Amino acid sequence: MQRQIYTPQIFIALLIIISFWIPTGTANGYSPDITQKQTDNPFQIIHNDVPYYSQCNGYWSNTTLGRCNDTVCSKGCAVSAVAMVFSYYGVSVDPGTLDHWLTSHCGYQNYDQDKEIWTCGGCQIVWVTAAKYTSQITYEGTFGRDWDRLQLELDHRHPVILDVGQHFVVATGYEQTESGHTYFVNDSGYEAQTLAEYGNTFRRMFVYHPVTPDLPPQLTE
Repeated sequence: MQRQIYTPQIFIALLIIISFWIPTGTANGYSPDITQKQTDNPFQIIHNDVPYYSQCNGYWSNTTLGRCNDTVCSKGCAVSAVAMVFSYYGVSVDPGTLDHWLTSHCGYQNYDQDKEIWTCGGCQIVWVTAAKYTSQITYEGTFGRDWDRLQLELDHRHPVILDVGQHFVVATGYEQTESGHTYFVNDSGYEAQTLAEYGNTFRRMFVYHPVTPDLPPQLTE
């Protein structure tokens, strides 16, 4: 029987055929690796079910805010935002209850211009003191406009309080598409639903975490 001789051209042709035959991914073109699939997918919705409190709810709307002449309804967006985040983490609290506690625990501060120091009183919330309301919460800190940090926190089911300019809202999630991001918010004062209603920007962010281990990201494709 005559031995068949394979030329280099035949070997190249066989390699090309094999390369097309071997499967390199899933039918939609993504790697089977789940982490890579989530990262590369341009269509994601992260939404955390954060309880909503209106600062003008009748149960606490007329409550004096700290030691000011203002009320929770008129100026209580910060304490309402903190109450929403704490409630999300399983703490039993509402804006009125938290306001009373902060008032009696130096949780509001006022700047004394004569002495050039901050003193207890007034109605400007002390974010780190608020975390002492419960042993279930830690205060991670105040950060500037950091979009990567914001997205990372939301990915790990941490709602974030945002300073949108003399007002505070809670970022609860986002939708990521090819055209960009839409950030969902809980707004205790003006009932905005997305950050777009504040020009898609913010000044600072305030981050609280639960003491218990982080929950896995809640991802909807």
